[in-house]
Order: sequence, then C-alpha cells, then structure tokens
Amino acid sequence: MNISKENINITHFLVGFHSHTKDHKFSEFKGDLINDISKELDLNFDVYSFGIETIIKSPEKDSNFFEIKLTSQAIIYQDNIPLEEFLMNSMVIFNVWKKYSSLINLRLVGLVRNFKISIPPVENDYKLNITDSFYKGKEIWDKIIFSSMTFRFIKNIAHSDYNIDITISENKETQNEITGFIDFNKTAINKQKNILENEINDIFTKSTEYFEKDFISFLSS
Repeated sequence: MNISKENINITHFLVGFHSHTKDHKFSEFKGDLINDISKELDLNFDVYSFGIETIIKSPEKDSNFFEIKLTSQAIIYQDNIPLEEFLMNSMVIFNVWKKYSSLINLRLVGLVRNFKISIPPVENDYKLNITDSFYKGKEIWDKIIFSSMTFRFIKNIAHSDYNIDITISENKETQNEITGFIDFNKTAINKQKNILENEINDIFTKSTEYFEKDFISFLSS
C-alpha cells in the first residue's frame, strides 16, 4: 500500500487514564467530579450509570464521538476535536479527577487514534489492499470480501517500552477505504513504579511521533 499522511483521516481520539487503586469513595464525590468537569469543558452533560461505569454524553456534541467514561479507578475520554484541543481537555479532566481522588497511582496511560484511510482499490477483484500487502503471493482464497488484521507489539523508544495495538480493516462493499485504530500506551509494572504525571505529555508526544513516522511507514511497507 502506498499511504501518506494526507490519505489518513482521524475520525476521533480516545485517551485513557487507569489507576492501580480503586477509590472506594468514588460514589461520594462522583457528582461533584462530573459537575466540575462540566464547568471546565463548558458543556452540559447527560449522565448514565451502568453498574460500576458512569457514561457521560453531551447534547452539544456528536453522540457518536463524544463520551466520558468514569469508574472508581479510570477515566476514559473520547472526542472528534483537533488533537491539541483534545489533549488539553484530557489534562483538564485528569486534573479534576486528581482534585477529588488522592489514591490515583497511574497504571496505564494511552492515546488511541481512530482513522479512515482513502486508498485506490486493488485492480484484481479477488484481492484487497490489506491482503495484497501482507500476504503477497498467497493465493489461498477464491475471493476476498473482508479483511481485518491486528498487530500487538512492544516498542522501545528512548529507553522506555510502549505498547502498540494496531487494527486495520477493509471491506469490498466500501471500496477505497480502510478503517482502524492505533492504540499507543504505556503501562506500569506495579504500584511502586507507577506512571508519573510528568510522563503523561511524553506519552502523548511519542504517540504522535510514532503515528506520523513509523505507522505510515509500516502501512506502506
């Protein structure tokens, strides 16, 4: 596949902050936490509770993309705004959470990019771009109508290990398009080696560097 940055459309971003420790006082401060996030983001919220999870939507945002998920040990936020604004909002939400919970010791911080790639179809009707690129010369199917591949690996960047999860899918019915996501995250082995706050921005920066260089090269290989 011949992919460039211009071919890739990021549909939305997702960030996750996960703590080693559950805060058992979460139910006591959850309402104030939600109200403060609402004020900081200047958005009205619709709040839904599903067991241990609380899901936040907003009537002012696209319900297909905007969501904040809260639990006693995690906050997951997604939106379809520009990256810089998204990361600023992410840290606003994290800092509000930190204000109410003294037990946060970060186990995982990750940034997910969901994307669509515009690409010409393979000339041969019996192939897809994904299978043609990653299974060259493998004539083992009569006709390919759908393909999905997932790659999970660890990459060492500047002496730190990052987990990378890439999923790409292609369907003959929606030609000229590949969809997928790339999840770039860092995990802490235990509570004694939790992720520090000053590492969060570095994770975001490394994620962008990987996406703009290695990821595009990976797809075009």
